[in-house]
Amino acid sequence: MFIGAIRALLDFRYLAQAKVINEATCDQIQKALHDFHLYKQAILDAGARRGKKKAILNWYIPKLEFLQSVVANIQLNGVAIQWSADTTEHAHIEVVKDPTKSANNQNHEPQICRYLDRLDKLRDFDLATGIRESKLDFRFRGDNVIPDPDTFVDKLGEQSHFNISTTADLLANVDFVSPLIGSTRPTVDYFKIASQLKLGQIPNAPHPHRTHQSSPNSTFHLTRDPSFKRMLVDDVATLFNLPDLRPALGDYGQRISQTEESSTTLIGGRRLSGDTCALPFLYLEVWNQLRIQTKEYHAPHGVLAAHTVNAYPPSPEWPLGHYDSVIANVDPAEKWPQSGLKGHIVVDVRVVFRIVPTLAMQHIPDQFLAYVQRFDIVPQVNQSISGSRTAKGPFPNPYSSLYILKRAKRADQRIIGDILPLHRIRALVDIAPRFGDIANKTLTAQNSTVYSSEYSLNKYFDKELFWALT
Repeated sequence: MFIGAIRALLDFRYLAQAKVINEATCDQIQKALHDFHLYKQAILDAGARRGKKKAILNWYIPKLEFLQSVVANIQLNGVAIQWSADTTEHAHIEVVKDPTKSANNQNHEPQICRYLDRLDKLRDFDLATGIRESKLDFRFRGDNVIPDPDTFVDKLGEQSHFNISTTADLLANVDFVSPLIGSTRPTVDYFKIASQLKLGQIPNAPHPHRTHQSSPNSTFHLTRDPSFKRMLVDDVATLFNLPDLRPALGDYGQRISQTEESSTTLIGGRRLSGDTCALPFLYLEVWNQLRIQTKEYHAPHGVLAAHTVNAYPPSPEWPLGHYDSVIANVDPAEKWPQSGLKGHIVVDVRVVFRIVPTLAMQHIPDQFLAYVQRFDIVPQVNQSISGSRTAKGPFPNPYSSLYILKRAKRADQRIIGDILPLHRIRALVDIAPRFGDIANKTLTAQNSTVYSSEYSLNKYFDKELFWALT
């Protein structure tokens, strides 16, 4: 009950801050508020609502009472996030604080106005030169739309004029010296880089390309040079403490030669290769990090800041290794994030690598791979989803609304690990150990995700993940 009340407040805040809200979302907001009132007594019973000296046994909080008017205001005035004070607060920095830093503490108003006037002229010049260089003509009144970049070239090798009807089209087709909107430190757009690599617009780029768009919503990026060059397979297994890396590679080689790359990817199942199986290659190139970039859930044209996924071997600071968890696609028919966890699994990324090609492995594509360890969803009774009071299924916990995970294991209790193409990774996630009534005192930040028996998939890690898992 206590967790249910806290979860309801979290859901209410996340839902109410969405950029796109329909009637179904309004119903969810109302339900979250209803659940809080249903469970809130548990917080008072636990003595968790306290003042400076003693527990408070009521809910006389004006801001809490205002929550009942949120849905009505959204229905009348639109999404609440549009009235956020963040924009005006940031504007105060841009138009007052920053110009003042360039002044001499005299005649503040005239100097600020002069600063902003010159900044405006610089932006106008940058916009004009960018449009000129991109060969855009706003006077052109044809019916043609933006064609494919591969065919959009005239006989002289120059781009033809084309229509620009939206701000998004303008920003996508004009290269500016300085950003016209947003931060002065713009987000690196790996989607754009991946597109340029695919079109051959970046000469001398190494193959396979270090930046690749895995799906319409996700892209991964690796550094040009690996962290470890040309390591023997067994040396990698020893360094990362992965005794079944060789048989996993053997199974991957058999699987890739018998199935389509676009088919369902199996992480688990009976191990076909032995611990000393022969491989048609000797060396691996290993990366300790990769970058994952996704797009906004409600505005798929909006590119988000990239996340770093760690895959470090054991070290003095991290005796068991430093690695992160991700959402991975195993069924190409399901599209993240709209699919939620359907056709997807949660895995730990233990090592990121590329097989150094040899003549004997022509059936194995030259691509980036990862050795991952799978989590399974612990079945839960969730009447609001299944409609049954007794049936268990792959549902989130009814009180926390979080999926409960456990490590998938084979019959001999070894953790299930397999090879996954890197382009199947969709998003970084956060898993939180479930400590139970009494936490094990030996658990630390470095070992709790290894030795815990169960975990919660934290959908509150960021708002995009919240929407995908709600």
